[in-house]
Amino acid sequence: MKSESLSSSLQHASALLEALTEPVFAVDGQWRLVYINRQAAAELGAAPLELLGQQLWDCLPQGLDPALAAEYRQVMQTRQARQFGLYSPVRGRRVEVHAFPYGDGIAVHTRDLPSGAVWETARGDVAELFELRSMLEQRVAARIAELVRRNEELAAETAALQAFASFTELTGRETSLDVLTQAAVSVLHRALGEGSTGYYAQEGDLWKQRVWAGHMEPGTVTAAETGFAADLPLFAWPATSGEALFVDEWRSSGHLLAAYTPEYGAVAIYPVMVQGQTVGQLAAGLREKTRWSERDRAVFRAVGRALSLAAERADLTRTLSLQKEELAARNAVLEAFAELGRGLSLHTGPLQLVRCAQELILGLLPSGYVVYAEPEEGRWRFRVQVGDLGNAELQAAVDAGLPFEETRNLLTPWQTGRPFYQDNYDTHTDELETITAHVATTAALPVLVDGVPRGVLAVALFERRPWTQTDRVFLETVVRSLGLALERAAGARALAEKQLQLEQVNRDLEAFASSVSHDLRAPVRHIASFAGLLRPLIADEPRARRYLDIIEQSAGRMNTLIESMLTLSRLGSGELQKTDVALAELVDEVQTELASEAEGRRIEWRVGDLPVVRGDATLLRQVIHNLLGNAVKYSRPRETAVIEVWAEAAEHEQQIHVRDNGVGFDPECAGRLFEVFKRLHSPEEFEGHGVGLASVQRIVTRHGGRVWAAGRPGEGATFTFTLPV
Repeated sequence: MKSESLSSSLQHASALLEALTEPVFAVDGQWRLVYINRQAAAELGAAPLELLGQQLWDCLPQGLDPALAAEYRQVMQTRQARQFGLYSPVRGRRVEVHAFPYGDGIAVHTRDLPSGAVWETARGDVAELFELRSMLEQRVAARIAELVRRNEELAAETAALQAFASFTELTGRETSLDVLTQAAVSVLHRALGEGSTGYYAQEGDLWKQRVWAGHMEPGTVTAAETGFAADLPLFAWPATSGEALFVDEWRSSGHLLAAYTPEYGAVAIYPVMVQGQTVGQLAAGLREKTRWSERDRAVFRAVGRALSLAAERADLTRTLSLQKEELAARNAVLEAFAELGRGLSLHTGPLQLVRCAQELILGLLPSGYVVYAEPEEGRWRFRVQVGDLGNAELQAAVDAGLPFEETRNLLTPWQTGRPFYQDNYDTHTDELETITAHVATTAALPVLVDGVPRGVLAVALFERRPWTQTDRVFLETVVRSLGLALERAAGARALAEKQLQLEQVNRDLEAFASSVSHDLRAPVRHIASFAGLLRPLIADEPRARRYLDIIEQSAGRMNTLIESMLTLSRLGSGELQKTDVALAELVDEVQTELASEAEGRRIEWRVGDLPVVRGDATLLRQVIHNLLGNAVKYSRPRETAVIEVWAEAAEHEQQIHVRDNGVGFDPECAGRLFEVFKRLHSPEEFEGHGVGLASVQRIVTRHGGRVWAAGRPGEGATFTFTLPV
C-alpha cells in the first residue's frame, strides 16, 4: 500500500509538470536528459521519449549561446540556483531562465518575461514540483530496493534451510566419513541445480578429489583425482583460514586453475574442520552463472557446515572407546595419587613418593620391574627399585651404577625430556647384551620437577607386548603426577621452613619492639616529668619557657611514635578473627567519630552501596578510620570538602574506593605513601606521623588483598583496597 501511494504521488507530480505551458527539462550529472515536458521537446523539434537519455548539448539548436552553457555549468558545479534573462532564437524574443539543482544534475524552467508576482509564483511552483518529483523517486527507489533485499534474504534463508534439512537426518545417524561426503556432494549439487560438486582429501602435498556429482569434463575429473598442489591459493587459503572461499568471474579471476577449467563461471571451496584441523574441502563449480548469489552462498555454507559437524561427530565416535580407556587409566592414576596426597606429610621423603609411583605401575602391568635412577658423577645411581630384576649379574651392575653415556635407555629421555619406548627391547641400547636377554619390552620416562629433569623412571617387562596408547597415557600420567607430587612436597617443606622463619622473625620483632618501647619510654617519661618540675622555676623566664614548650612537645611526639611503632608491630601478629563485616556500618561509625574533627567545616559525604565482606571487624574498622581520617584532614583547605566512598565487584575480589577533593599528591611519590614514617607533607601543613597508611597496607595484606593510591597535586586523591570474596 505504501509503495502504491508513492507511485500515485509520483504520477501526480509528473502530470503537474506536463500541464505547465512553459518548457521544463532536467539532466543528470552527465548532462543526459532525464525529464523533458512536451513544451520543451517541441522547441527542440522532437518527441519527449526520443530525447530522454541524450546529451543536452546534442539536442540544443545550432548557435547555442556560450553564456547560456556557462550559466548551466555554474549551477551544476556550485549546486546554487541561478535566474537570468537571454534572447531565445527559437521564440525570437528575450526569455527568463530559472536553473536549479535536481538530483545529481540540474533542472531548467524557461518562460517569457512577464511581470511581477505571477512569474515568481510560477517559478516557485516549478521548483517545488521538481523537488517533489525527486523526493518521490528516491523514496520509491529506496522502498523497492528494501523489498528486493528482503526477498533475496528470505530466499537465501529458505534455500539454506531446505539444504540443511535434506542432509541433517543422515548426519544424525551416520559415522562413516565416506558415506557422509557422498551424501553432502549429492545434496549440494541438487540444491545448486547446475554445475558440479566434489569432496577433496589431502594426501601429502596434494588435494585429491574423492567423490563428485554433476557434470565434469573428463580432463577435469582426471586432474582432480590426480590431485592439486596444496599450496595453490584456491585450496591453501580456506585450509588455513577455516573460512569459505567464493570466487566470482572464475575465468578472469587470475587463479592458476581457471585456465584449465574454463567451463566454470564461479567456484567455491568450504574447509571441512575436525578438532580445528582441515580434514577435507567441499568444492562447487557453477557453469551457467558467473557470480554467487546470496541464496547459493547460503546453501553452500549450510551443507559445508553440516558436513563439518558430521565429520567431527564421526571422528569423536571413532575415538570414543580409546578415550574411555585413556580416561580409565588416568582416573586410576589420579585416584592413586589423590590417596597418596592425603597421606603426604612434611616428613614424606621424595624417594617414598617414587616408590609409591613404582608400585602403582607394577600393580597394573604384567610381570617385570621398575627402577628410578639419577645421574651422579658420571654414572646412573639407582635410588629406588620395585620388583626383581630377574638376573643376579644385572642386579649387581645396577647396584654398582651404570655408565652415564653408555646407558642410552636412560640417557635418551634425560636429554630429550620425552618418553623413550621400546616395544622390542634392543639389548645393545645399554650395552648389557649378556645379562638383559630376558627383558622383552621397556619404557623410560623423565621425571620433571619444575620443568627440570630430576631422574628417569624405567619400566622393564619380561613378556613382549606393544605399548598401546592407553599404556602410554597411563605411564606418562603416573610420571607427570609424580613430578607434581615432588613439587608439592618440596613446596610444602619450603613453605613450612618459611613459616617457621617468619614466626621467628615476628617473635624477634615483637621482642625488639617491646624492648625498644620499654627502653625509650623511660627516658621520655623522665624528660616529661623533669620538664614539668622545671616549669614553676622558670615562670619569669619567657625564653626558657619557650624552650621548655619545645621539649615537652618533642617528648609528646616521641611518645606517640613509640605507641605507633608498637601498634604497627602488633598488626603482624595474632590470628585474624574473621566474621561477616558490613562495611556500610563501619563507615557510619567512623563518620560519627570524625564529626568532632570536622566541626565548623562543610563536608559533603557521598557513600554508595557497600558490601558485606569476610574479615576481622576490628582491623577493617581501623582501615576505614585511617582512610576517612586522611580524607577529612587533607581536604581541610577546601571550602566544601567532598568525600566519596563506594565499592566495585571485580573477579574474585571486592574493590573499595575512598576519594577526596583535597590537596592530592605527586603520582611519582605514590609508592612512598605506604612506607612507615614516610610523609609527603610537612607537619606544619598537616599533622601526622606516617603510620596510618602503613597500617592500612599491613591489615589489607593480612586479609589477602591489595592497596594502592592515585592522585595529582591540587586535584585530590583516591585510595583503593581490595578484599577477596
